[in-house]
This record gives sequence, C-alpha cells and structure tokens, in this order.
Amino acid sequence: MAAVVEFAQRTMPHVEAGELRGAGRSIQLHATDGAPALRAEWFVELTDDVIVWRRGHEKATVVLRGPLTAVLLAFYRRLPLDGPELEVLGERELLEFWLERATFG
Repeated sequence: MAAVVEFAQRTMPHVEAGELRGAGRSIQLHATDGAPALRAEWFVELTDDVIVWRRGHEKATVVLRGPLTAVLLAFYRRLPLDGPELEVLGERELLEFWLERATFG
C-alpha cells in the first residue's frame, strides 16, 4: 500500500495531483477478515499539499471494505471494485479517480 501512495506522491503530474488533492478528501481501506483487534486498516489523506497515509481507522470520503486480499488487490488494480467480496461506501468517484491515476508507472 505504501508503495502506491509514495509512488503517486513522487510522480503524479502536478495537474492530476491538484485535481485529486483537496481539503477533506480521503480514502479508507478496511479489511473485514481476521480478529477485530488484528484487522488491517489504512487511511490515505489527500491534503491540499501532499498525499499522506497511515494505519488506522478514520472517517473518510470513501471506504473500500472487504477481505484483506480483495481490498489490496482492488487497490493495486488487480481486482474490480464491483467484485462480490468488496464494498465501496461514500464517494466512489474519488476512489475510481485515484485508481485511474495512482499506479506503479
């Protein structure tokens, strides 16, 4: 997860980054499998200046939920968001916009 965020931060063209970033825009990745105390969650914050990420649960503009493997495969664009194990809550357009632009190159 960190690799995609860090690569996008370094290489995303200024215009696209400007379109993506903005106060109050964020993406939450939420794994639903495993023991509650061990569930993986990440928060990607698209601030006006930078894109930052951290582990943890926070209220987000859009949430991608499902089993850990499915969430990560979708975030790495290896599984469609409409997969039967996945759930997208909130502003799906923001997640789709991110996925169209944040790649490994």
